[in-house]
Amino acid sequence: MRATTIVQLTDTHLLAGGAKAYGAADTDAGLARAVGHIVDLDARLAGVDAVVVSGDLTDAGEPEAYGRFRELTAAIRAPIFVIPGNHDLRAPLRAAFGLAGDAAAPVDFAADVGALTLVGLDTSVPGAAHGAVSAAQVAWLDETLGGQPDRPALLFLHHPPFTTGLDFMDAIGLRDAEALEAAVRRHPRVRLVACGHVHRAMATVWAGRPAVIAPAPTHSARIDLRADAVASFDLDPGAVMVHRWRGDALVSHVSSTEPAPGPFPFYAE
Repeated sequence: MRATTIVQLTDTHLLAGGAKAYGAADTDAGLARAVGHIVDLDARLAGVDAVVVSGDLTDAGEPEAYGRFRELTAAIRAPIFVIPGNHDLRAPLRAAFGLAGDAAAPVDFAADVGALTLVGLDTSVPGAAHGAVSAAQVAWLDETLGGQPDRPALLFLHHPPFTTGLDFMDAIGLRDAEALEAAVRRHPRVRLVACGHVHRAMATVWAGRPAVIAPAPTHSARIDLRADAVASFDLDPGAVMVHRWRGDALVSHVSSTEPAPGPFPFYAE
C-alpha cells in the first residue's frame, strides 16, 4: 500500500514588502527555504500528497503578503490547504486562495487525501490573539468525522488546545476547549491533532490522541519555562513536520529546512 505523506508548514508570518517580522526574522527567506525543502521531499519521499498550513501565513493580514505567499509556494506541486492563525485576516486570506464562503466566516476545511481525511478548524478570534472554537464548528466537526469511521483523520488547528508550559504562549492559547475535546474523543478515527502558533516542536497526548506542535521556518518561541519569562523568540534553524501514514500507522518527523552538508553514508562500501 502506498504511503500518504502530509507536510505541515506553519507560522510563516510574511509582511508586505518583504519586511522582517519583529524587525529581525526574514520570513520571506525562511518560507523560500521551506518551499525548496518541500520540493526536495516531494522527490525523496515518492510524492508529497498535500501541504497543510496551520495558521499565521502573514504577520498582519495584508493582501500583498498573501499574494507573496502564493508566489513563494507556487513551486509546490501538492495541493495546499490553509487555516488562519491569530495574525491572519479571514477576508484577504479567502480572497488570495479563492475560497468560497462568507468573508467573515471561519475558514474550516475537510478533504480526503490518499488514505487520510484532513480536517482543519479555524481557531482564530477576530481582533484577539487567543483562540476559540464555536459550538457550530464543533457540530460541523462531529458531522464531518461521523462519516467514513474507518478512515483515519488528522485534525489541524492553529492554537494548541493543551498547556505548553510557555506561559506567554499559553496566555493566548485555545480557550474553552472542552467541547472540542469531547468531540475528538467521540471519534476514534482522529489519529493526530496537529497545531501551530508556538513556533516550537512539541508533542503530548490530548483527548487520548497524540498531539503535536510544528516548528516554524524562521523563528521559534524561546524555551523559557519560568513564570516571569519575557515573551521572546530565537532565530533557530527552520523546520516543517512530515506526517506519513503507511499501512495502519502514522509517524511524524521534524525536518529541518536549512541547507546542510550531506548525505554521507553510515558505512563505507
